[in-house]
Amino acid sequence: MATANLEAKFSDTLDAALQARIGAVVDDLRIEIANDQLVLFGSVASYYLKQMVQVVAAEVFPGSRLVNLIAVTG
Repeated sequence: MATANLEAKFSDTLDAALQARIGAVVDDLRIEIANDQLVLFGSVASYYLKQMVQVVAAEVFPGSRLVNLIAVTG
């Protein structure tokens, strides 16, 4: 239960940072914590936005190992 709350908080934090930094919306954005990694899920319209999500996530969660599984739908 604690992990689910932390994942939800991380997702909200990243979503707010994305809105502030690039004005982007990630459909169904969520973060899961697995094997000491932050795994990013959701979907965006371009590969550029997928990369920007990863860049912003690295800034918001410095030192974290990120796995970007965000789908590109456009």
